[in-house]
Amino acid sequence: NDDDEYGRFRDNINDDKDDTSNTAMDAVGAATKRRPPNPLESASLLSRFTFAWNFQLLRKGMDNVMGLEEIDLPQLVKSDQSCWLLTQFENNIWDIKTMCSINRGNKSKRATKKDNTKEKNKHGQYQLARALLTDYWKSTFWARVLLNMNSIVKVFQAYSMGKLLEAFGSIDNDNGNDYNNHSQAYLWGCMMILCGSIAIPTKQHQFNITFRKGIQLRIALIAAIYAKTTKLSSVAVVDNSYNSISTVDSIKEDNGTRKKANNNNYHATSGHVTNLASNDVEKFLMTSIFTNLVIGAPLEAALILFVGCTTLGQAFAAGFGIFVVAFLPLQSFLGKKFALYRSRVAALTDNRVSFVSQALSGSRIMKMNGWELEFEKRIAQKRRLEIKQLQNSNMLRGLNEAIYYFGSISVVLFVLILHVFVLEGDLTVRNVFTTMTLMNMLQYTLTLHLPNAVMGLAECSVSAKRIQRFLELPEREVVYCAPASAANLETTGTKPCRRQEELLDNTTLLSMNDVTCYWNGGNNENYTQSNSSIPNTKAVANVTIDFHAAEMVCIIGSVGCGKSALLQAIVNELPISTGNVTRNYESLAYAPQDPWIMNGTIQENILMGLEFKKQWYDEVIESCGLLIDLGLFRNGDMTLVGDRGVQCSGGQRARIGLARALYRNADILVLDDPLSAVDARVGRQIFDMALLNLSIKRGKCVILATHQHQYVREQRCILVVEGGKVQGMGSYDDIVVPTAVDKILSSVIDNAVVDFVDKCEENESNDKNSVLKKGNNENNFVSSLTNKSETDKKNESSESKQTGVVRLETFKQYAKAMGGTWLAIFMLLLFSVTQATYIITIRILGQWPERDDPKSIGYVQLVITLCITIMFLSLFRASLFFYLTLEASRELHDKMTHAVLRTSVSFFDTNPLGRILNRFSADVGSNDELLPMTIFSFAVGIFIFMGSVIASTVVLPFLLLVLPFLIYGFLRLRRIFLQTTRELKRFESLARSPIFAMLSETLRGVATIRANDSVPYLIQKMEVALDAHSRATQTFSSASRWFATTLDCLSFILMSSATLLSILFATQGWFSIEPAVLGLALSLLVQMSTQNFPYIVRLSAEVVNNMIAVERVLEFANLQPEAELELASDKDILENGWMSGGAVEVNDLSVRYRAGLPRALDGATFAIPPGSRVGIVGRTGSGKSTIVQTLFRLLEAEHGTIFIDGVDIAKVGLHNVRKNISVIPQSPTLFSGCTIRENLDLFNVHSDTDIHNAIANASLTSLVKNLPQGIHSQVLEDGANFSVGQRQLLCLARASLNKKVCKLLILDEATASVDRDTDQLLHASLESSFQDCTILAVAHRLDTVINSDYILVLDKGRVVEFGPPVDLLLKVDGRFRTMVEDTGETTSKALKDQAFRSKKAN
Repeated sequence: NDDDEYGRFRDNINDDKDDTSNTAMDAVGAATKRRPPNPLESASLLSRFTFAWNFQLLRKGMDNVMGLEEIDLPQLVKSDQSCWLLTQFENNIWDIKTMCSINRGNKSKRATKKDNTKEKNKHGQYQLARALLTDYWKSTFWARVLLNMNSIVKVFQAYSMGKLLEAFGSIDNDNGNDYNNHSQAYLWGCMMILCGSIAIPTKQHQFNITFRKGIQLRIALIAAIYAKTTKLSSVAVVDNSYNSISTVDSIKEDNGTRKKANNNNYHATSGHVTNLASNDVEKFLMTSIFTNLVIGAPLEAALILFVGCTTLGQAFAAGFGIFVVAFLPLQSFLGKKFALYRSRVAALTDNRVSFVSQALSGSRIMKMNGWELEFEKRIAQKRRLEIKQLQNSNMLRGLNEAIYYFGSISVVLFVLILHVFVLEGDLTVRNVFTTMTLMNMLQYTLTLHLPNAVMGLAECSVSAKRIQRFLELPEREVVYCAPASAANLETTGTKPCRRQEELLDNTTLLSMNDVTCYWNGGNNENYTQSNSSIPNTKAVANVTIDFHAAEMVCIIGSVGCGKSALLQAIVNELPISTGNVTRNYESLAYAPQDPWIMNGTIQENILMGLEFKKQWYDEVIESCGLLIDLGLFRNGDMTLVGDRGVQCSGGQRARIGLARALYRNADILVLDDPLSAVDARVGRQIFDMALLNLSIKRGKCVILATHQHQYVREQRCILVVEGGKVQGMGSYDDIVVPTAVDKILSSVIDNAVVDFVDKCEENESNDKNSVLKKGNNENNFVSSLTNKSETDKKNESSESKQTGVVRLETFKQYAKAMGGTWLAIFMLLLFSVTQATYIITIRILGQWPERDDPKSIGYVQLVITLCITIMFLSLFRASLFFYLTLEASRELHDKMTHAVLRTSVSFFDTNPLGRILNRFSADVGSNDELLPMTIFSFAVGIFIFMGSVIASTVVLPFLLLVLPFLIYGFLRLRRIFLQTTRELKRFESLARSPIFAMLSETLRGVATIRANDSVPYLIQKMEVALDAHSRATQTFSSASRWFATTLDCLSFILMSSATLLSILFATQGWFSIEPAVLGLALSLLVQMSTQNFPYIVRLSAEVVNNMIAVERVLEFANLQPEAELELASDKDILENGWMSGGAVEVNDLSVRYRAGLPRALDGATFAIPPGSRVGIVGRTGSGKSTIVQTLFRLLEAEHGTIFIDGVDIAKVGLHNVRKNISVIPQSPTLFSGCTIRENLDLFNVHSDTDIHNAIANASLTSLVKNLPQGIHSQVLEDGANFSVGQRQLLCLARASLNKKVCKLLILDEATASVDRDTDQLLHASLESSFQDCTILAVAHRLDTVINSDYILVLDKGRVVEFGPPVDLLLKVDGRFRTMVEDTGETTSKALKDQAFRSKKAN
């Protein structure tokens, strides 16, 4: 199975680490060898005990002027590596869940859909959560032991402090003459110090164990999520029934109605998967710290109850009861509500991130149509719904923080009043401060840690449920091919392959027998999943075909008839409902119609993890016509193509995808219309050299779906008609005449394939050596990882990283987003007043036993008034703070959204989608929830700390003897820690982006990845990315433990000094210390040393580190925008009738995609009269699409001008340029989450009649009628419920709606993916609809532009010919004439005749 395959792949990688073969993993291994070993593995026992083994790295980070580098991070130990963690998850966690659900699974096979749903709800709701908890419980046994030890020593320390205060009272009463009291003071003082010394290592080591486990869980879950994306059924990915709202609770909309979330439907969108791998998985990290307290907290509470009752009796038990009866149920209620709001927020975040993903993916279409502001508005609407739920969550968070702050002081007051007034007990200083300390500990446990554990577990329960439901999505059925005998095999890498000579002619490699497939994966047309936008119609109907070795089978038919569906069934991406498929091949390769290109070099995209073989690689590159293209790239085949291959033209992307399939040297080559994206000359070269010579003549079976029928006349053809039915099989002539399909194939006018033009071979062979040398192809696949141009790698691919301290400007911008400077000052005053009131209350409580009349009503009223004031101030402070920080996050998000949507397209070309989504998901999520909580906790803690230090030094001034040294040590340690961990936090943020990029990339190209057997390669690549992230996180965690341990030691020294010096000064009579004063100081110092000080200092570092997320959001919020959307002069230009004719004049135009890249257009000059039809031709990469982008000002001219109707478009606002030009782009883009109607008319300015007319003009009426909701049917992610050709037609319908105001129409390979008859019908429709417009048509198929008024021929960004077609055809050795003649003798004659007839008719 697949798991075994992954395991074998990992084993082979490990076995081959010392091998000299050039693979990607060797590059990774080389990098690993350069890394320092993990110091933990060689650390001494003392070093492990104190975490001192981290200091070397911290010191290096401080001493290095350039800061810490990623290569300085040590290697991971085996138990932290993602490969090992995934294996453990699959074997020990997910397997437990599977075993728990075995009965449910058996029943579900026999149950109806309804019954299956009930079984799932009954038995499988929290199986993954329980399995994770079980694994956590086993792994953290020693952490619980240490936690319980820590609880015991803390409670005993509080008891010792009470006994010390009692001894001080005795010393004060006998004037220091009783040496027995002196010894008692020293005894209990030493006991306090001993308890403190034990508390430090037990606390830090249990924290280290649990936090490390949290990191491991996070990495394992991300790895499992990624592994699942590689196994998902195509139905699970395509089906719109996967609703990302995963809660049974309803969500209130803006209009006040309640929308019931659908709990049974899922859709694996990239936004949802990104959110799972970022926000959902992140919950397990923090919750792992507190989970053990679910058991530890009650045990500690029981110990506190015992000691408290020993000290104060029944009154303490009553106070304890308040915590248990009042606070715990309240915390349980808050936990449940918080989980509810968390699930709602997660669903809304999914929705927002998915929509942002669509906007970014379709950035060019968005800008060409002037939709930036509309998308910004819609994103803001989705963000408002998310903010609304976050505000509800923050109200609970603020209430919880306020309860924690005033809870203990209120209960202490209640206990003391009960003890004095009801039980009439004696009140002593020991009673007061022991009770106060124990209640502080109880509060810390029951109202902070335990609620955090409860709320964390509630959040993790929601997240585990969401992850489980994703992991339970249907997987693609694994098929097994008939194994070849050992005698007929040779080994290539780790996969057995047939010898070439064994692939004999007529050997049946694949046989389909009465195969039927449905789009939604059901078994009949009546099976339709709820909310699906795909009717469960047949994709393939009763197909019976055999495919043989050394044979080409061409699949032809009209657009949307089911050609691609048949290919998907062949490559096992469309589930077989009935019938059977027999497979007798060892390997298969697949190149889809919409080529999947990953973010990497051209060579990486072709090899996809295979061993580099120079001769075979050269042959593939040459046969795919890529030699000249590589020569145009600065780094040849080492050029970084960017996310989705944005650096390449459509034809180049198609040929890279084809080269990938060819390089695999598979038995069966499945190609979905790769010839539509290239010109006739390159198409002829691909057909002759790649398909015939490299494939058919070498015994391969080629299955080609195509609309380029000039190539198929000599091949076996399969005609597919609507509904996936095979109408005929045989030679081209056999199936054309008997089936009367002249209506479909009327324009097929070529005969057998002719020999490739010798001149073309010579031209390309001359470039071969220089191009591949430029691409450094003498090296192998490792060079693509290690020997690339480092400058290009940093400039074009690497994510920017700030260095040094987080700038003060970042904090200023955040404060400004919160509401401004005055509001920040008010918040500081509010925190100060609240803390001052708190300390005054403690001081007054401490003096209560020393009063002559302990039952004074006035005194009690004063304390009650102070407690009520604290309660009000803490509630107001928390509520206001969380409201302001959420507003700051909203403001920053909106600024970033505006800036990203308004920036130039070069930003999207150089930043992968996953990198940008990382800012909109993980960084925004941090600003929403993590950063506010960190700042608030730090602000509260720092005021407690300052109040404690000031109060302690006032009452114990001799602390000034040690305090300066401790402050110096603290500042020194903080500097060492911050300087290094700041970089570690940035490394962690940067390491997240490749993970999210790979998730979205893989989900988008999963069919290509699987069909080409590249899953192990991608799995290993993800493991490398996960290890990079884990390396930064684990290093940061270990460094934090060293820092925390050192801080604990400093605070321990301060507390010990205060204790011993107080005893010394009191026993020697040097300084008179009242027990109440000492109790105040020691209680504050104990609280500070055990809870506050190390925590506060860590929080100070965390605030700075979490501000990196703000820094990253601000980086995108300050992107350089495009030119103004509208100018003041636009009104006058439009009133003068601009854009009424459509004349275009280009003068000496030069354009670059980015600074440092070669010119894409170089000195282009031509003039187009108004109302003309112009065909733009040239080989792929010649600059045709660049002209389109320049006319829309997606690319600004470096030199030269463009005039439309006499106006320089550089002096007109972008929207007035773009909205007056209609375009049908080369890559058809539809926006998911929107209906068909919204995709055509985003601003809702056209009537339904206009929409239906546009659909009819695009020949899509029957398609839309068959959808469940017609024009209101939802479009899936990437337009997955439509074929590529149908998507192009929808884009054509979108453009036709603009015909009333449009005087310039641009067709950028608009009909490349449709059949010729539909192509001609649509061109006729466009001629009619846009008869008064200037039409610029970029085309590779010359018959679509041969009737144009003018032909513009481009080559290497230069205009080589421009004029009427007939004039260009009459040029001897003319470029256009050569292109026509390259199509073949019969086709070239027909094209020439058509051009002359058109001229005569005009």
